Amino acid sequence: MQRRNLYIEKHYNPAYHKAFIAYLRYGTAITVPYYVIKAASPEHYIWRTQEDNKVRLTHAANNGKVFAWDEPPATGHPGQERNCRCWAEPVMVIIEDLSKVEALIKMTDSKTWPEPPINGILTEGLASKIKPRNRKEKSLYDQYGGEWRPHIDRRHNTHWDYKASGRCSEWLNIPINNLPILKEGWQYVKNEMFSRVQRSNYASNSWR
Repeated sequence: MQRRNLYIEKHYNPAYHKAFIAYLRYGTAITVPYYVIKAASPEHYIWRTQEDNKVRLTHAANNGKVFAWDEPPATGHPGQERNCRCWAEPVMVIIEDLSKVEALIKMTDSKTWPEPPINGILTEGLASKIKPRNRKEKSLYDQYGGEWRPHIDRRHNTHWDYKASGRCSEWLNIPINNLPILKEGWQYVKNEMFSRVQRSNYASNSWR
């Protein structure tokens, strides 16, 4: 079975322009997002050929059609037959709520994860952290021993947790699609908590 990843892309929302014009003219509130999220279905793909005279007739008949990864056509998936140059194009769907994309990600199945931002061979294995390992969650290990895991919770945008090989290495946060690590609103909460700690430390030091 070919590895199938969850692709996530961020696109400008054309409806935002109309909402902005209505705001300028009539003062109506803008209720549509500036960006829309497009995600590739991990279950389906579009068969694409090179569209030249070298394409097999059976593969040319599949060109432009949608197939399911779990139900391959009689020809097999693109690229499976010898010297096949066909490829699978992700089926992109617009998802306004990123949490719906996050719901597609299963920590026990790396095939549902976004594409890691690293080239080379990636090997699936159990997570190194004790609790995720007990839950049978997976990690991807690169050829240098680095560990990659998608991070999903209500405070953060989906991003990669990465840890280089070595017992003393720290976990790093790697953004996906240049989205900030913290979701909108949670950065303010974090800054406010930090400023309160600073004020508390300053007040306690001033009494000394």
